[in-house]
Amino acid sequence: MDGTPLIFAVLETPVTFAVCSVCVGVWAYIVYRNIGFDVVGISYESVVLHGDYWRVFTASLSHASALHLAFNVTSLWSLRFIEKSLGIVGYLRLSFFLLVASCCVVLVCYHLLIFKMGREDYRTTLAVGYSCVVFGVMTVVHQRLGMGGQVPFFGLRLPISLMPIASLVITSIIVPQASFIGHSSGIVLGYAWAFGLFNWFDDRMFFVSLFWSVVLVVWSLKKTTHLIPDRILTIQAVDSGGDELV
Repeated sequence: MDGTPLIFAVLETPVTFAVCSVCVGVWAYIVYRNIGFDVVGISYESVVLHGDYWRVFTASLSHASALHLAFNVTSLWSLRFIEKSLGIVGYLRLSFFLLVASCCVVLVCYHLLIFKMGREDYRTTLAVGYSCVVFGVMTVVHQRLGMGGQVPFFGLRLPISLMPIASLVITSIIVPQASFIGHSSGIVLGYAWAFGLFNWFDDRMFFVSLFWSVVLVVWSLKKTTHLIPDRILTIQAVDSGGDELV
């Protein structure tokens, strides 16, 4: 914590606070309603084969456990100063890009694992969590702070710009079920963003992409779900071949 009163921190970084609040609210709702993660998570089968494109967003905002949620929310909140640096629209643009692009990278990796390496279990492997975005934002922040700086890491002196990779290694050791593919996709995209490879994704492109994403989500909801009185959505769940935390 930097000593800033919470109310001022919220006013200074409203998007970060809103995302953290939504993640907490979604997790509480999932626990209260006892909703399975096959209902909200992404898998190759559900998104690519069934067309449940809305899962890109529900999966990213859902978490598999209180620990998973706490890690992502506290990490995102500790990185909130990047919102002040980029501005509200700039931070939204970065977050939206990392969320959508990382899910696409994960699904492409699943495709290669299924069809090139014969890993059929990845057809139904589920992934949930905001970690792809968190690791991507973390990478952008550390790349900006890098500039030759070093930090201690288990007796070593690592460049600040490599800390996201070190965090990935530690996370994979502590939480074996954490999605290495998902976290790695966020880091790779974060480096690409920091190096300017996506400078073409400006504010105009962001708003256009956001509009068509909303259209696609609404269309896929209408196509793959139906309404009933006591729930907003009833989704045909798919069998899970394994769960991953992203």
